[in-house]
Amino acid sequence: MKLLKTQNNSFTAQSDQETLEGKYFISKDFVDVHLPSGTYRLPLSNTRSRQRAGMAQSGSLNAPMPGKILKVLAQPGDAVKSGETLLILEAMKMEHKICSPKEGLVKKIYFNEGERVTQGDILCELE
Repeated sequence: MKLLKTQNNSFTAQSDQETLEGKYFISKDFVDVHLPSGTYRLPLSNTRSRQRAGMAQSGSLNAPMPGKILKVLAQPGDAVKSGETLLILEAMKMEHKICSPKEGLVKKIYFNEGERVTQGDILCELE
């Protein structure tokens, strides 16, 4: 299955036999996928959400508040400088820049544009 397009919680995916169109909703622990054949709930791995006990991974940037990822400006492998904007988060009808706290390499980006995040979700990791 290959993801062709995502926009406004809608997606288009293609397999060898067919093209699927549907909608999705992402929460902290699962993704609901709505297809013509039915709705499916898929669990997310714990790496996307920090432990509620406050144990964020070292080198990770966490969402300061719930919101929606508007733009992803960095990719894994990118060298970034301290203060460089990595993502734009829309929350409370405002755009918030998520900036690198240090110089380093982007190890992983956990969310795509259009996805919703909750406060404390790990947005990206830096080395």
